[in-house]
Amino acid sequence: MDIRRMYISFAIGVWMSMYFAYLFFGQCRIMSNCLSVCFLSMEEKYKIIDGEFYLFMTYCKRNIPEHASVALANVRESQEKRFSKQWIQSEYYIQKLPYYLFPRKIYRIHDAPAGEPLYIILYDREAGGSHFELRYQEAFIP
Repeated sequence: MDIRRMYISFAIGVWMSMYFAYLFFGQCRIMSNCLSVCFLSMEEKYKIIDGEFYLFMTYCKRNIPEHASVALANVRESQEKRFSKQWIQSEYYIQKLPYYLFPRKIYRIHDAPAGEPLYIILYDREAGGSHFELRYQEAFIP
């Protein structure tokens, strides 16, 4: 009876030590991933978070003057795609525009003031690629 108890307690002890080692090394792996991100530059962190959109915004920031007005043309305006994944992502990008393009004035294309010179930008994530081009440098909304 005494040997049986000793085997059971030994098995439970081995199982618990393996379980705690699994938890401990899992947490160490998570912390090492977090630490690797901590030492990145802000630009590298933005690239991780926003990906190609960040590259598009840096391109726009380089090529659009600081005191210009910018209108965003949204490609996902149809009612049947209103709450699709693409639409939600485009709304996320619209919310990020003022942060990346400050001090430029940002408008949605249908809210832009009439007669004001605008830079019209269009970000279509499905088009893909990292080649960006400003197609209309100055456009006037009638």
